[in-house]
Amino acid sequence: WYRGRKERCWYKQVQQQRRKSLQNDSAAKIQAWFRLREQIYQYKQQRQRKKEKRRHNSAVKIQAWYRGREQLCQYKQQRQQQREKLRNDSAVKIQAWYRG
Repeated sequence: WYRGRKERCWYKQVQQQRRKSLQNDSAAKIQAWFRLREQIYQYKQQRQRKKEKRRHNSAVKIQAWYRGREQLCQYKQQRQQQREKLRNDSAVKIQAWYRG
């Protein structure tokens, strides 16, 4: 009688431990799932930041290219104006020489 009772008590303890370990397992699984979700979220955020940075860099490069083109255009216009001025000056000088 005593032995049977002891075994039943032991069996209950084993069942309790099993239930606890199952609960712990499910809690661990839930925690792991949340950790995984957090890692995925962090990874996606990082990728998004990289994309934005790349986009920003390319926009900056395009802007710099346009600035460069604009400066080149201005430089060419200045050169053209200088050439025209020189041409006009020399034409005036030549005319003055012929008149003189």
